[in-house]
Amino acid sequence: MSTSLLPNGKHHFKGTFSYFFEDEKGNEQKESVAFEMELNFENNAFSGTTIDEETKGLFTQPITVNGFLDEDFISFVVMYPYDYYFDEELNKLVVDKENDYPGCHYTGNYNPEQQQFEGEWELQFDEEKLGTFSEDYHTHYQLGEWEMKKV
Repeated sequence: MSTSLLPNGKHHFKGTFSYFFEDEKGNEQKESVAFEMELNFENNAFSGTTIDEETKGLFTQPITVNGFLDEDFISFVVMYPYDYYFDEELNKLVVDKENDYPGCHYTGNYNPEQQQFEGEWELQFDEEKLGTFSEDYHTHYQLGEWEMKKV
C-alpha cells in the first residue's frame, strides 16, 4: 500500500488484536478483542487514539497511538495512561496507577488481498536480573496478532 492511499488527514480504522492464554483446565485459548483507532496522518507519521473492548471504561484519559508507515510496512506503539492487569481474585481488570504502561509495539504489513493491515504485537511486561552480581536480565514478553481495516 503506498502512502498515497492514506493521504494526510484523519483516518478511522477498525480491527482486532488477539492473544493466547491458559484456561482453568490448562488448555490454551485464543482471545480476540475488537478495537477502533482515529489516526491523523502527516507524511509517513501518524498519531491518534484508540479504544478497545477489553479496557473500555477502564481509563478516563485517552489511549494514545504513535507510529509510521513506510510503503506497506506499518509500526506503532499503543500507550495506555497507566499499567493494568487481570486480578484473579477480583476476576476483572484493575488499573495500576503506580506504574507506567510499558507500551505495546505493533508491526505489520498491508495485505492487498484482504485490504487490511496485519501483523504481530509485543508487550514487554517484566524484566528480572539473573543474579546479584550479574548484568544480565531475563525479559518476559506477551505476543499476539492483530489486523485492522480503514473504514
